[in-house]
Amino acid sequence: MSSTLITGSPDPPPLPSPRSTADKFNLGIALHQMFAEFKMHGSDVLSSDSWEIGRAWMQLYPFLVDRRIVETANHWRAQRGDELIDFDEIQRLIKPEMQ
Repeated sequence: MSSTLITGSPDPPPLPSPRSTADKFNLGIALHQMFAEFKMHGSDVLSSDSWEIGRAWMQLYPFLVDRRIVETANHWRAQRGDELIDFDEIQRLIKPEMQ
């Protein structure tokens, strides 16, 4: 059995600060769903640029999505020729009570 030594400081999960809405949803469930759906690209698992979060998760938690998350997802989607995600469309899904 071999092991890998990880050095350096990992990027945090690619989410904006959820503190302002944390009392309105279950962050644990949101993170579990994100990890179940996201795709990892490349070998640098500690870089948030390697994480692609899917459209379905963004539609469930639009209040946790910032422009950087969409740009990163669109980078990988464009490489596959997939339809790009519209940040403004995702933001329109935010319910008033989550703002």
